[in-house]
Amino acid sequence: LIDPAKILLMAAIIIASFACRRFRRGREERADRVAHAHQGEAGVYAHALERLYRANRIPAVLGRRRGSHPELYDRMAAAAAAPPYPRPLPPPEFASLKNPLQPTPDTLAKGKALYDANCAVCHGPTGLGNGTAAGVLKPPPANFTTPIHGQLPDGYWFWRLSKGGGVAPFSAAGSGMPPWESALSAEQRWLVILYEHTFQPK
Repeated sequence: LIDPAKILLMAAIIIASFACRRFRRGREERADRVAHAHQGEAGVYAHALERLYRANRIPAVLGRRRGSHPELYDRMAAAAAAPPYPRPLPPPEFASLKNPLQPTPDTLAKGKALYDANCAVCHGPTGLGNGTAAGVLKPPPANFTTPIHGQLPDGYWFWRLSKGGGVAPFSAAGSGMPPWESALSAEQRWLVILYEHTFQPK
């Protein structure tokens, strides 16, 4: 016969494990809500996620599925914090791509028109990630004014714009970004990327 005391002990351990996990998840969600509310303030969101990582020893989570926050590396790097894991890398077919277009008054005007029509609703008219639809998106749209966005290679930009949030690791966090490869031509996507680079502080 199984000792009833052992059964009770095992049950208590399981219940305690679930309770601890739920408590930690609640802390993560609360911290993310606070960080999201202040994401327009330079570095606040990144620092909040960094503190969250250090407190829990796991990357931040969003939504119902557990996994790394897809933008955590970039937001931590933007806050001059050393990320403890590598940034997601684009697939080989994107990694070596270079923007074939040069920033000229004409290309930037075309890029702005495309950005305003397709991207500003989420990323905001000046790239701060504070568009009219940003409040309902989780994870929130990227803020293109952070320093890390001036360091990302062309292939990374083209991959993110083309595939949107439907690919790993962004899909695991519930990213709502659409895949623009079906709506914009390759040239149009490069034009948008040219314009998005203008949001970097001079």
